[in-house]
Amino acid sequence: LGSKGYGYKGTEFYRLVQGLQVSAGDVLKNQGRSGKSAIKEDGTPFEPESFRLMHSVPFMLSMVNTLDKQVDSRFFISTRPAVDLGYSRIFDGKYVAFGRVVEGIDTLQRIDRLETKAGKGINAGRPKQAVVIQDCGIL
Repeated sequence: LGSKGYGYKGTEFYRLVQGLQVSAGDVLKNQGRSGKSAIKEDGTPFEPESFRLMHSVPFMLSMVNTLDKQVDSRFFISTRPAVDLGYSRIFDGKYVAFGRVVEGIDTLQRIDRLETKAGKGINAGRPKQAVVIQDCGIL
């Protein structure tokens, strides 16, 4: 899926923060530092999204923001099994939540427990073992 050859199929989960979130969706470089913005057919960007949905339950699906507060193809899934107010405040009003994982939670929990690369920079938090989106589609 995706426009003009862009899609999640074949991309990797590029960052894991164990007990907090797993991140994926860099359809450009597959490194976690870039993504492809969705644009309307006329070439203009979509209006800013709503922060109506809160991160008040586990396994929320949210968009990653760019430095200029726009969204692109990158996303994260919260992996904390129980949500408290402090946890919710990390994300609420900053990241657009647009869904919740209801199936495959056991798979997300296995991904969340993978060993990650240490250090600073682009590879910090990257799983040592590649986690690749094998297929995707519209539900």
